[in-house]
Amino acid sequence: MRYIETEAPIPIDQIKEYFKDKETLFLIDYEKSKIKNKVLLIYLANLDIPCDLKISENVTKEEKFQLLKDYFENKSVSDIPLLNVVASEVLFRMKELPNQNFFGTNFFSNEEFNEFTSLHNETIIKWIHFIDSTMVFLIKIFEDLNDEIKVEQNFPVVDDPQYVGLNVINLLNLPGFLEIYFSSPKPLLLSYFKQQFELSMFKGKSLHQLYTTDNNMFVPLLQGLISKELPINSSEIFGE
Repeated sequence: MRYIETEAPIPIDQIKEYFKDKETLFLIDYEKSKIKNKVLLIYLANLDIPCDLKISENVTKEEKFQLLKDYFENKSVSDIPLLNVVASEVLFRMKELPNQNFFGTNFFSNEEFNEFTSLHNETIIKWIHFIDSTMVFLIKIFEDLNDEIKVEQNFPVVDDPQYVGLNVINLLNLPGFLEIYFSSPKPLLLSYFKQQFELSMFKGKSLHQLYTTDNNMFVPLLQGLISKELPINSSEIFGE
């Protein structure tokens, strides 16, 4: 991977370098960038080339809070590795997991993490609600199993395409994330997200495409259970 340090908007000459070498990632200096927060996230979502952010010590706590808040709330997908892992650490803390700093970022201090989660609790809970509910989607993937459990009928339905920021989808393909996340002892908040489960609303891709990846052990695990016997009691999956 070749790294190009730059600022946003990325100069056209540098963007051309990506099309010469697709193994290029742009490391954007947030402090020096002319566009920030939601505008930057939408810009990167539309640009759709590999980018990450460099956050210097001069970026204030308030600036970082606003950036991460916008990342949680944005209704377009901008896959930014730094913000993915910071968001995952926020969720790990909310789920009361011991390995909260698994990915080892220094984006926030402990006090700043606590302040951010307090200020934006409602937004974070929506991400938790959606990720918890991927266990419902897991059942839906397997037609024979869903004929037994009927998730569309037996779980509360959330029918709102604006309910959760779409960058939540990035965490599903973060290596190790799902295994750690679902090791939490906290009860799951489960719903059937009609729009997100049924429509291709993640940059034209469906949740099925983005959920059934090599980084998700739950799909082959459930497949193994199904191959042994049906019906499967839902308590075997949800731990009720």
